[in-house]
Amino acid sequence: MKKTFDCVEMKQTCQEEIRRQIKGMTPSEEVAFFRRAGGKLQQRINSSKASAAHTTSR
Repeated sequence: MKKTFDCVEMKQTCQEEIRRQIKGMTPSEEVAFFRRAGGKLQQRINSSKASAAHTTSR
């Protein structure tokens, strides 16, 4: 059976990209990087929740 989506491959690809982005950063710069990324993710979650609430309230 051929896989249409490989979760492990996606995870490894994402980790490699993050490693590339944080290479050479100080520990405090890494913390700031992940806090920014966490903030962006939270905004996406909140936006999705708002869209879902708007869609279901119709």
